[in-house]
Amino acid sequence: MDEFTTGKHHQLMGWFNKKYIYEYKIFDAELIKIYQKLLLNRQKLDYDVSENPQMENVLENLKMARYFVKIVKSYMLQF
Repeated sequence: MDEFTTGKHHQLMGWFNKKYIYEYKIFDAELIKIYQKLLLNRQKLDYDVSENPQMENVLENLKMARYFVKIVKSYMLQF
């Protein structure tokens, strides 16, 4: 498997997009959009003190995160 190490979320997202969406074509482009949205939402809540989480948004993010993990996990379990 690929060896890639980073401590930066944006670098990991870019690498995932380049390798697994466009180069290897393992995942649908929908997955990178989910990843981007979840990261953006997380950053807003972590760094913008005026942002208050809304329950429906939190639940939607959780639903998207579970879907993302389910898809990636099913791929990884093949190895």
